[in-house]
Amino acid sequence: MKSLVLNLGCWSETGGIETYVRDAHQALADGGVHTLSLWDDPRDVPESERGRVTACARSKLRFLQHLRALLRREKPDVVWVGHALLLATTPVIRALCPNARIVVLTYGLEVWKPLPLAARALLRRADAIVTISEHTRARMVKVQDIESSLVSLVPPAVDSRMVSAALGTANRDRRGNRLLTVTRLGFDAAEKGVSRAMRAALELIDAHPHLRYTIVGDGEQREALEHEASTLGLDDRVEFLGRVSTRELWKAYAQADVFVLPSAGEGFGIVFAEAMLWELPVVAGNADATPEVVPDGEAGLLVAPHDVHGMASALHGLLGARMLRDEMGRAGRARVLATFTFEHFADRLRRVRDGLASSSATVGDEGHA
Repeated sequence: MKSLVLNLGCWSETGGIETYVRDAHQALADGGVHTLSLWDDPRDVPESERGRVTACARSKLRFLQHLRALLRREKPDVVWVGHALLLATTPVIRALCPNARIVVLTYGLEVWKPLPLAARALLRRADAIVTISEHTRARMVKVQDIESSLVSLVPPAVDSRMVSAALGTANRDRRGNRLLTVTRLGFDAAEKGVSRAMRAALELIDAHPHLRYTIVGDGEQREALEHEASTLGLDDRVEFLGRVSTRELWKAYAQADVFVLPSAGEGFGIVFAEAMLWELPVVAGNADATPEVVPDGEAGLLVAPHDVHGMASALHGLLGARMLRDEMGRAGRARVLATFTFEHFADRLRRVRDGLASSSATVGDEGHA
């Protein structure tokens, strides 16, 4: 089945949603795919993808023009609406491609609260909805008042290149003194919990005098967080690396002992799966979708997101117990390889697509009966 993927952006920016849509683009290529992006700059699209991607450089007019042209030219069997903010395109799709099936991709915060009435009505009329966690599915079904049978679960995947890198990296002598956080430091930094993690690190210094804490990521709140680290007296212990290259990210994972991110608003949390792939035990919040990714007591320790002392206690327990870290690290990697690889993602997404083909055929057969 031929697919058209509509998205806000997935090549000019890096993040969980952007990666998810890029993976969807690749997974659907077996049946033919074209992706139309609102925010991406054409110069950021890889040369190998330029025949299958149209980037509109934040021009809504160009996006709508290309959407109409692609619907008429490609006549897709399935249109994947890559974000709730693009639901307004669905009447155009219905008008120009009445036989196309519409699938809406959902993630977390954007559907945890009631959508505007018009958008909610369009969401309910979709042929299928895909989401990334049971937590988001449950909240969305209740808040948007939609049928749960419409919603399929397709969790994100860790990067295949990272899988190869992690499996090909020899185990180093992890001494139990390096913490790592990987996250955006944007306007939602408070929910991500980096400030709370730094305060937990402060409680650990007496027991772990060689402690080092590395934070990978950038955003509007980085300067404020750097100032807070200085105020806490952690200048020589907390290192902000900013946005790093792929290989630098792999190096950060390989050199760490424990991954920490006590976030309180995760629709999934792909960085937890990445850390687990590198055999890092995880200390994270016990709210939202995080427990679906990190089994508490098996691949990490989950605490109340705002409990700084509880977080410090969990970190202390892991930093001082090499055997426990190793055991949780192995369990975490095994879970990722069994559940969150690109092959698992592609299989689940294609099953949604192929299920739509089957239901279309059934409807067609009934119509001819």
